[in-house]
Amino acid sequence: MSAEINHKGNLKIEEYEFGAFLQAFQDAILEGYVLDLDSSEHYPQKFGTMMEVTLVSTNFQPVDEKVEEVQEVEENTTQVDEKVNAEEVVEEVQPTEEKPVETTTRKRKNSAT
Repeated sequence: MSAEINHKGNLKIEEYEFGAFLQAFQDAILEGYVLDLDSSEHYPQKFGTMMEVTLVSTNFQPVDEKVEEVQEVEENTTQVDEKVNAEEVVEEVQPTEEKPVETTTRKRKNSAT
C-alpha cells in the first residue's frame, strides 16, 4: 500500500489489491479526508490493476497561514512584554526628594616651603 500526504495536505492512495484500497480509503475518510469528485486532479483512477485516488483534507492549514499565525502570536507577545517592561520602569523611577549636597574645602599645604 502506498499513501502519502502532499504539500497541500491531500492524501494520495495507490494500491493494487481492491480490498486494501478500500481499507486505506475508509481509514482516510475516518481521519477526516473527503473525496473530491469536482477536480480531475483528485478523481479516482485505475491503471491496469493499480487503483489511485487523492483525498482532500478537511482540516489542513497551509504552511504560509501557520507561519503568519506564529508571527502574529510573536508580535502580540512582544507587545505585551514591552508593555510590562515599560510599567516596571515607571515603577522603578519614582521622584525622590532632593537633598542639598554638602561640600567641604581643604586648605592645601604648600610643598615649596
